[in-house]
Amino acid sequence: MGAEDVRLGSPPAHASFGALLRWHLQWGTRPSGRAGRPGKSWGRKDFAAEINVSERSLNNWLNDRNVPDNLLIIESKLFGTRIEHYSEIYGKWCSELRIAHDLTRQKIKNQKPTPESEPERTVAVDTAIATNIADLIEFVRSSGRTANAQKQGFSELAIRNIVSRLGGEGISREDLLSWIDNWIENALKELGKRSNEDDAFEAARREAEMRFQAGRLKDASAAFVEELQREEAQEQEYQEKRQDRRLSLLEEAIRFDELAINPEGVVKNLRWMAKIKGIDGPKALGDWFVARSHKFYKRGVQSGQNALLLIAIAVYRAAAEEQTRERDPHQWASIQNKLANALLILGGRESGTARLVEAVATYHLALKEFTRKRAPINWAKTQNNLACALETIGGRESNTVRLKEAVIAYRRALKESPYKRNPHQWASIQNNLANTLVTLGERESGTVRLKQAVAAYRLVLKEFTRERVPLDWSRIQNNLASALVTLGKRESSTTRLKEAVDVCHAALEVRTRKHVPLDWARTQQNLASALVTLGARENSTVRLEEAIDACHNALKERIREQVPLDWAETQHTLANVFAILGEREGDTTRLEKAAAAYGLALEERTREHVPLDWAETQHTLADVLVVLGGLESDTARLEQAVTAYTDISEERIHELGSRKWTEIQRKLDLAAKELQTRRRSVPEVPPSF
Repeated sequence: MGAEDVRLGSPPAHASFGALLRWHLQWGTRPSGRAGRPGKSWGRKDFAAEINVSERSLNNWLNDRNVPDNLLIIESKLFGTRIEHYSEIYGKWCSELRIAHDLTRQKIKNQKPTPESEPERTVAVDTAIATNIADLIEFVRSSGRTANAQKQGFSELAIRNIVSRLGGEGISREDLLSWIDNWIENALKELGKRSNEDDAFEAARREAEMRFQAGRLKDASAAFVEELQREEAQEQEYQEKRQDRRLSLLEEAIRFDELAINPEGVVKNLRWMAKIKGIDGPKALGDWFVARSHKFYKRGVQSGQNALLLIAIAVYRAAAEEQTRERDPHQWASIQNKLANALLILGGRESGTARLVEAVATYHLALKEFTRKRAPINWAKTQNNLACALETIGGRESNTVRLKEAVIAYRRALKESPYKRNPHQWASIQNNLANTLVTLGERESGTVRLKQAVAAYRLVLKEFTRERVPLDWSRIQNNLASALVTLGKRESSTTRLKEAVDVCHAALEVRTRKHVPLDWARTQQNLASALVTLGARENSTVRLEEAIDACHNALKERIREQVPLDWAETQHTLANVFAILGEREGDTTRLEKAAAAYGLALEERTREHVPLDWAETQHTLADVLVVLGGLESDTARLEQAVTAYTDISEERIHELGSRKWTEIQRKLDLAAKELQTRRRSVPEVPPSF
C-alpha cells in the first residue's frame, strides 16, 4: 500500500460509481493539489469546471444518475497522466472506479418502470400461439404441472411441436408431458443457479435469464457475449493506453540518449518501440529505421547538433543490417547514400578527414547498385554527393587531387541531369561545381577558375529565384559572395568586393539566425571577409569595425564544439581585422588580440588536418609578431616570428605557389636579420658574485 493509501485510508468497498467519485473529491486524491499538496479536496464547482461539465451534471453522477460515457478526463484529473504521477495505489483506485462505473451503467440500463397492474394473461388455444415456448413455460409455472396443459386448451400437436423444438423429437405420446415437465424443471434449476463471479458477470446472467424466460432462447447466451465484448473493448482501450505509455517512456529514453550522445542506446530503444508497434520483418523494420534516422539527420542539419548526426548514422546502419544488399539491392543502395550524406555533413563540421573518407567509400558502395544503366537518376545524384565529399576533403589537403576528382564527378552527374529534364537538379550540381572551381581558383595564381565560378553562380540564380526557392536562392548568393571576395582580392578594383557586401546583405534577408543559424553564420563570415578586404584598402576604419561585428555575429553560432573548423576560420578573420587596425594605429592591444586569435585558430587549423589553412594562419601570425617585435624592446616576438616562418618553409606546401613561397622566404630572411641585429645591440651583462 502506498503512502497516500496509508494517509487517506481506503475508499468504500463495493461502492457505486457516485459514492467512489464523492470519496475521491472529498479526499483530493489528485497527484498534486492546487497548492502542490496531495490530499487537498476538490470543490464540486471547481471539479465540474476542471472537466468542463455543468455542476448539475456532476451532481447527477454523484447520485448515480446519467453517469458519463467514459472516464478519461476524470481519471486524468484525479490520478494524473504523467510518469511521475504513477503509483500502484493510483492504479488500484483507477481500476476500482472503472469497475464501479461499468456496474452502475449496467444497473441503470436494466432498470425498467414497473406497471401498477398487469392485465390478466389468457392462453389462446390455437396451435400458432401454443408453439411459443415462453407461453408454455409461464403457463406451467403459474398453473402447475403440464398435465393441466391439455385441460387448458393446449393440443397434443402444439405440445409435440414444442417438444420437437426443444430437442425431444420422436418422444412417444404418453411420454410427451413427462418429458416436457422434466425439461422445464431442469431449465428452471439451471436458470436459478448462481456463480461466484463479479457483479458484471451476474448482471449478464440476469439479462440472459430474462431473455430465456421471454422465449428469446438463442438470444439469451448473447448477453454473455455482449458482456465479453464490453470487456474486450475495455481491455483494448487499456492496452492502447498501456502501449501509448510504453512508447512515451521509450521516446523519453531516446531523448536522454540524445543528450548523453548514446547512439547504441537509441538504436536499442527504437528496436523495442518497433516491437511494441508490431513492426516486424526486415523490410518493415528497415523502413522504420530509415524514417526515424531521417528525422535525426534533418534536425542535426538544421540545428547544428553533431550528436543528432551521430545518432542518424547509427540508425542508418541499423537499417542497412535489415535491408541488406541481398534482400533488396536498390533499397540497400538508397540507405548507403543516406548514410554517406550524414557522414559528409558531420565530417564537414569536424576537423580531419576520417568521416569524409568514410563517406566517399560509402558512396562508392551505393554506386555498385546505382549504376548509370540501371538507375541513371540515382546514379547522377550519388555522383553529385560523392563529388561534394571529394571537394570537402580536397579543401583540407595540400594537393588538388581530390578537387580535380570532384570536378570530374560533378561533370558526370551533369550528363544525366540536363537542364531540360530537371532544371532544379541541374542548378544544384552547377552550384556544387562552381564551389569546387572557387576552391581550385584560390590555389591558383590566375583568375580563370574564379571567373568561371562566378558565371556559373549567375546561371544558377536564374533558376533558383528568391520568389520560387528563397532558401536555395540565399545559399547561391552566399556562394557567389565567397567567389567575389576571392576574385576581388586579386583585382585592384574594389567593385567585386562591394558587390560581395551587397550580395551578403541580400542573402541575410532570407538566411535569418532564427530559421537557419549555421547558414546565417556562414554568410556573416563571408560578409566579414569582404569588409576586411575593403577596409584594408580604405583609409577609414568603418569597414573594419563592421567586419568585427560580423565576426562576432558569426561566432554566436559557429561554436567550437559543434563546427571547429568554421569557428577557426572566423577566429582567423577576426585576427586579420585586429592586425590591420593594430598596425595602422600602432596599437599593441589590437596586435596582441590579433596574435591571440591566430593562436586560437591554430588549435583547430593544425598542420596534420588542414595544412593549407594552417600555413595561412601561421603566415599571418608571423607577420603580426614581426610588427609587435618592432614595437617592443625585447626579442621574444621576433624569435616567435622566425619560428613560424621557418615551420612554413620546412613544410614546403607546393600549393602555396611560387610567389607565396618567395614572399615567405623573404620575410623569414628579414626577420632573422632583424633578430641578429637586436641580439648584437644588447650588451652582455657580466655575472655578479
